[in-house]
Amino acid sequence: NVQPIAGKEQINPPEPPKWYNDDDTEDEKSAVMIKALKESANANGIKITDTSDLGGARGVSKGGHIELLTNSVGAGLLSTFVHEYAHELMHHDNAIGKKLGFHVGRGSGAEERELQAESVAYTVMKSYDFPIEHSINYLALWKSNKDKIRQHQKLIRDVSMYIIKQIETYAPKIDNQETAQELAESLTTIKNIITDFKKTII
Repeated sequence: NVQPIAGKEQINPPEPPKWYNDDDTEDEKSAVMIKALKESANANGIKITDTSDLGGARGVSKGGHIELLTNSVGAGLLSTFVHEYAHELMHHDNAIGKKLGFHVGRGSGAEERELQAESVAYTVMKSYDFPIEHSINYLALWKSNKDKIRQHQKLIRDVSMYIIKQIETYAPKIDNQETAQELAESLTTIKNIITDFKKTII
């Protein structure tokens, strides 16, 4: 064992940045949005199940099937759900992704697929004023940068817009007018969010 040196301040190494949203605090806003996404996925023929072990992952997209970590709730679950839903629309052989023109397949490589899916998650989460710092860390781990994101801007914007519209379609009407206004305004601010995103990434 290494013993502390007398008179010397012990410096602990910094914790590595989190690559996922670990906010598992259940709240009404995220719960409503998660329910809406589940209804949207089911309507598009995508099965949603919970599982207790994903090998360290928070969610997995399997093509027509999304697995989410059991007992995950709140903004953490919402962010994961959007990420995996984006994978389903863009990277798997789903009829809905092809119909909407989102399907780009899996031949582009893991780095590009993760950039696309997490960029969508970032955009949707920021549209609804959820924290997005973890997305920056996740994208950095996958060697993303502004130029790479710029190459996929249209796809990121279109898939984000679709998911936001699905949330608004399937979310029940909420008495809280401020929340309802946030849902509506997200559609008009999304282009600005994409621009901000490119400035934020290293």
